[in-house]
Amino acid sequence: MIIHLFLAIGFADPFFPSLGPWLGTALLGTFLAAIPVLIHLLNKSRFIQLEWAAMTFLMAAVRKNARRVRLQQLILLITRVLLILLVISALAQPYREHEGFTFQNNARHHKIIVIDSSLSMGFQSNQESSFDQARNIAIQILKESNKGDPVSILTMGSPARLVNGPSYDHSMVHNQLKTLENSYETADLVSTLSQIEVTIKLLENQPLLNEVYFISDLQKSNWLYENRSPNYDKEVGQLARRVDDQAAIIILDVGQTANENLGVLAVSSDNPLVTPDTPITLTGTIGNFSRKVQNPLVELWVNQQMTTRQTVSISPYEVANVRFHPTFSREGNHSVQIRIPVDQLPADNQRWMTVPVESQFEILCVNGKSAGRFFQRATSYLQTALAPQPASAFSSNPIRPIIVPESRWDEVIQNYSCIFFCNVGQFTENEFALLKQHLHEGGAIIWFLGDQVISENYNRILYRGGDGVFPVELGNRVGDADAMNQIFLFDPKEYEHDIIKPFQSEPRSGLVTAGVYSYIKSTLPPNQKSRLVLSYNNGDPAIIEQSIGKGRSIVVTTAADSTWSNWPQSNPSYVPLIHQLLHYSLEDRLQKQTTQVGIPIRLLLPNPRANQVDILTPAGISESIELSTPGVLFYPVPSLQTTVSPGIYRVQDAASNTPSSPSIAFAINHPERESDLTKLTYQELVNQVWPGIDFVYLTDWMDTDANQKVNIRHRGMLHELLIYILLALIMAESFLAWKFGPSNR
Repeated sequence: MIIHLFLAIGFADPFFPSLGPWLGTALLGTFLAAIPVLIHLLNKSRFIQLEWAAMTFLMAAVRKNARRVRLQQLILLITRVLLILLVISALAQPYREHEGFTFQNNARHHKIIVIDSSLSMGFQSNQESSFDQARNIAIQILKESNKGDPVSILTMGSPARLVNGPSYDHSMVHNQLKTLENSYETADLVSTLSQIEVTIKLLENQPLLNEVYFISDLQKSNWLYENRSPNYDKEVGQLARRVDDQAAIIILDVGQTANENLGVLAVSSDNPLVTPDTPITLTGTIGNFSRKVQNPLVELWVNQQMTTRQTVSISPYEVANVRFHPTFSREGNHSVQIRIPVDQLPADNQRWMTVPVESQFEILCVNGKSAGRFFQRATSYLQTALAPQPASAFSSNPIRPIIVPESRWDEVIQNYSCIFFCNVGQFTENEFALLKQHLHEGGAIIWFLGDQVISENYNRILYRGGDGVFPVELGNRVGDADAMNQIFLFDPKEYEHDIIKPFQSEPRSGLVTAGVYSYIKSTLPPNQKSRLVLSYNNGDPAIIEQSIGKGRSIVVTTAADSTWSNWPQSNPSYVPLIHQLLHYSLEDRLQKQTTQVGIPIRLLLPNPRANQVDILTPAGISESIELSTPGVLFYPVPSLQTTVSPGIYRVQDAASNTPSSPSIAFAINHPERESDLTKLTYQELVNQVWPGIDFVYLTDWMDTDANQKVNIRHRGMLHELLIYILLALIMAESFLAWKFGPSNR
């Protein structure tokens, strides 16, 4: 019995964790406890004995009391050694493990019930979802709790939320559990552990035993997802150990074994610039997370009307693309939805996208070199390439370039998705801030260089060591455009980049014969953020691109006009490459109006002075939102505490009373990783997610089989008891030192 009691003792904070909870503490305690013994031995051996006459009489008296003095010194030595051992033990915070699932003590328990509310918990089996099972188990835990036990309810979402607690009113907690609903989010383990730690601290001054109940389907993509950061495992481990030190952890697995699923993972368009009555290609991506071939019927819905459908065959654990070719007859924001038949996880059987359709797309072109004659301006050839003249011969061209001088672009930047800078000399810090915001909001910038460009200014203001809005560091000018004594040709290598890939099948496009007389040498940053699109035949970069925020920044190291090359004037590749640059830079334009549940969206509104908007949700509910920044919408607004669901959201300026006033729409979709219902195994949980963490793992709350029982621990406040004993020994040591001192001998 004594041996079992001894083995049930552990230390919450061992001094040397790598040596185990016992060995490190024992070694440190032994080392420090040996110090009084060494001092005692040194004191005995530091005197030199000299024989002299009077010593004979003194030795006789000493021998008379020697046994009593040695006993007193031994008692003091033992007391001082115990003092040191108790200090070390108390600092290590010892606990006693309680075996089994029910804790046999009279202390109150703070029960923290964590319910996984991620989308995958909506998987249905026998007309009951995993979330329904989790909620019923939570209610059962609540019913079995003592009346004096505080209860806290957390949802394991993204982020985790404290729904209730700590509360002693079990009736109120029960009512909240009954109304608790599943979300469309992922589950964030770091956020959940952090919230548990905060919840424990709310009652840290009360003598409570903490118990944390995780009720989850243990979806692998949430507990051990592939795209986690390098520090993710370390952060989870540290948080889990801190929770483990303060609470008993119980994991209740409600995941299904037959968890096969089909889900719509993505929807995209091949053309970011959609015009009325022009067919586009919409691609829906369907994932098959099952062990057999699936043949779902995929439907395309436009503006809530089913337009077409087709069947696709998908191999086990593979994805397949389905392509549709709709047209839109009028301008405005159109809603697009890809659907598959409803299965056991209905929430991921559809996906939305908004398609803004416009007759004309205005592109801002900034002219850095003004001149009297048209083709002497820095933007002249670019303007012609974007919108060939005469207009009547190309009436179907939707692109309208807007030319502004370099002194005015900062006044109108918010009105354009794409900006061309042509031979602009330099920029200011305020202009850098505008450009950075433009890119992070999903805008595009295409830079053409020239003889007005000041490389030092570009490097200092725009490039910023690779952390700015410019993809490369600029050097000196290469070649002499006036002498034209050296010609540089484009080298597309293997046509790997999407911008130049179409030219591979068009050998007579002229791309490899365009002659460049001068350019500015550039160096790609070592962080590999930038990508090379096109080189010169001497290996120097000609076109470089980089994704920044939601937008793209592209640099062409020569000029857009004919001052540095014959490319825009006489080479047939100039016009198609300009359009390739434009389309690639805006490729994610439609995604700018799409986000996923759990990730806020930021949108610029048509009215830059708007300070209040009305949002019509997919459920048909209108929400009125005050804007913290005029003309800029952040959604969802944290203060509303609304449950965000997938679908199309429409935004209307609240100050406008006319139904035809400008409005925008955006789509919110479910996280695609929630469609993969692959379950975490117990061994993966032990070895990869929480190595070294003590927890109870159950698949059935009512299962009391002995095989399911494992040791779990509470501290039992043993360190507080040791502190009281320590104080008593300090007083005893002082008394004994006085009692056994020379004055009392």
